Amino acid sequence: DLMVDHFLPEIKSIMMDILKKKSGSTKNIQQIVVAASSWSQSLEFLMSTYIKEVHIVTACAIEAAIRLGVEMKVLPCSKLGLDTALEQSILGKKAVICTSNAEEATSVYKMLQFRSWSATCVTTKTDLPASLSGIFIVSDEVLQLEKFGSVQHVVHYNLPSRKEHFRQRLALLYSAIQEGKNCSSTVLLTESSQMQSIQMKKLLERTGQPIPHALQEMVDVSLRRKEEDRQHYDLCYHLKAWGDCRLERCFNPHKLPCSPIAPKLQRLQLPVDGSVKVKVAHVSNATRLWVSLLQHSPLCRGGVPVPSHDASTIMKLSLDLADYYAFPDHRQLHEDPSECAYCGYHDIEGGYYRVRVLKFSQPLGLYFHHKEQARVRLIDVGCVQVVDVNQLLTLPEHFLQIPAQVIETFICGVRPCDEDVDWPEEAVYISQNLLQSKVLYGKVALSCGQTLWLDPVEHRVTLEGINLTTALKTPQQELIKVGLAEQNTTHLIKLAETLGIIRDHREIDATNLSHVALPLNSSVEVYISAVISPDLFYVQLLEHGDSLDAVDVSLNDDQIPAMSSAGVTGGKCCVAKFASDNRWYRGQVLSVDSHQSKVFFVDYGNTEWVPNNLVQPIDASLLQLPFQAIECSFREDGIKWSPDAGDLLWEWSRDTVFLAKAVAVLTSEVPGYTHYVVELYENGETCSIKHRLPVLGRTVNYPLEKVDIISTSALENGLIALDHASSEDEYLLIAESVQSEFLYNPSIPLKSADVLDVCKLLPRFPDSICLPLLRTLAGAAAFQKR
Repeated sequence: DLMVDHFLPEIKSIMMDILKKKSGSTKNIQQIVVAASSWSQSLEFLMSTYIKEVHIVTACAIEAAIRLGVEMKVLPCSKLGLDTALEQSILGKKAVICTSNAEEATSVYKMLQFRSWSATCVTTKTDLPASLSGIFIVSDEVLQLEKFGSVQHVVHYNLPSRKEHFRQRLALLYSAIQEGKNCSSTVLLTESSQMQSIQMKKLLERTGQPIPHALQEMVDVSLRRKEEDRQHYDLCYHLKAWGDCRLERCFNPHKLPCSPIAPKLQRLQLPVDGSVKVKVAHVSNATRLWVSLLQHSPLCRGGVPVPSHDASTIMKLSLDLADYYAFPDHRQLHEDPSECAYCGYHDIEGGYYRVRVLKFSQPLGLYFHHKEQARVRLIDVGCVQVVDVNQLLTLPEHFLQIPAQVIETFICGVRPCDEDVDWPEEAVYISQNLLQSKVLYGKVALSCGQTLWLDPVEHRVTLEGINLTTALKTPQQELIKVGLAEQNTTHLIKLAETLGIIRDHREIDATNLSHVALPLNSSVEVYISAVISPDLFYVQLLEHGDSLDAVDVSLNDDQIPAMSSAGVTGGKCCVAKFASDNRWYRGQVLSVDSHQSKVFFVDYGNTEWVPNNLVQPIDASLLQLPFQAIECSFREDGIKWSPDAGDLLWEWSRDTVFLAKAVAVLTSEVPGYTHYVVELYENGETCSIKHRLPVLGRTVNYPLEKVDIISTSALENGLIALDHASSEDEYLLIAESVQSEFLYNPSIPLKSADVLDVCKLLPRFPDSICLPLLRTLAGAAAFQKR
């Protein structure tokens, strides 16, 4: 029936090819066998078109009634209006009213008598008359004991609790159908059977009957309830296994709940990225495994590995269950287990397990409340068993505080051939042989809820004698090779899109993260961490030193497992190894080529080209501390620095604590950063260290042409300008100009007269001017001598 419903055009094409070979006549086809679980219009078309003499064998009275054209009716009504609906359904008919038990049959009989109906109540075998005529009321117990004669109309006063009873009710119509009579089946549906309204609507649709408005309203309410209940169910298996669901009727949810549902069982912490080493506890099918976690290596440097499973926990849990249920008072049957409920399970060998109810036995095509057997999953093993409901025990709360000891895991990238909705047994057998009880290594491609997706995944073996470890053939490769699977390259893409999951969490945009700031016109203690030039250097706040040390310790923890290169794109945060000390630091990738990445170290200010295998994604937990490198400069209009000024500044200021005062804020050329113009002071001095930089090779250009020229001597003009300076800052600036333009100019030899002229001026200036001038002379003399 699935093939005919979904692939009817293909079947028509196949039949056309067969007919061509058979001279175009169906007479030459010896036999066509059709096997189906339910009757459909597509089956009707297939058989009426290609099969002249149809022989149908069925064991299901429901499907037989549909095939033979029994008129199906559903009368929705309230409990108060049930008796009126019953009268409407039997008006002018000789019918059998079916009830669930003798007490109910007697109640209906008395009601009909009160309303002047002539009816016969049959609650025991002795009540059965020789022939049926008029209205009969029978209970399901009587239907089990005796067969009735020809009946044309069956009224279901309520839906039975067991599928067998519903079949027996419809079987009452067989004799009348064989006689060619028109038969009908009417179901009275009250609010107590609300959830069955969905199946009743499908039954009417299959038989081509109109849907009553009241029934549609009941269906709408049921669907809303069902959607609420779906939140407690696992995600659709087909969605998890292949990225989409091809089932027309799938009860399991296809999206994550809008708000988190409080778990009934303590959740297990799962890896969200990186690589894992797992041991297979159970193989459900070709790509669905239940594993225990042996080791986790986080993707990001500094990430915290998820704790592995402890084998002693499972052993202790088994012993604790046995000890608890050893007391008879504790072995209480679960009164009303529901789907998704967690229970204790007592197997026939005397063992006790924790289980989760997956599904109860149900009839084909209809929903019944009676629970005889249940499909349960042993949550600490992974396997599924069908058990009697009376084997399910109440599970105390303290056993729900222990997480399940195995993880549902999917192998990605393959799916069954020919659009099949499940794996064939041969594919399951191959995976069981390859994977059962094996240790696997895989990369976490996705993690959601209590499920992992691994891609790739492999089983490794070590060849003794040569100390070589190699990976064996993967189950995906083997299944494709033997023609049982096809590639499914969009598996994770479709799954992530459907669930609204962002698969890659490792790359974080650096421009969205915080940076340390300097207060304007306030002094704070800083270190100089990197110097490019006096126009661009970086400082760190002294108060954040301990926090930065803690980050460095986490990044360089020797216990962090080695990781293969994951690659980080431009503009993203990373950790990179600094070549000078071979340690890891936080960074931002500026650009990437085939072999190396240009990395800006965000806590220090250095920029280096780093091999790509030494650039790793960073764990988000290590980005809580703002980036520590603060971009600064000594910028002033009209100042130009010599090429070696930056190196000299670094040599002089390294490992020294300064007071930094930001006097202006500029826009940085690096996105996300702020540039500060600062004054730096050392050891309580009131003079900024930029005024001491002349001895380190700083060069300045002062517009001396703005000063009245009195002498033709260049040096004398500079000294005259000093003599006319009106402030200390102007003194310093002109003195620096004298240094650069004359004393450090190799084209103007330094003369003793020049030195004397400078010395004559010293008494006119304060000590803050005299000291730089003396340094200028000493530096100039050394320069000229060299």
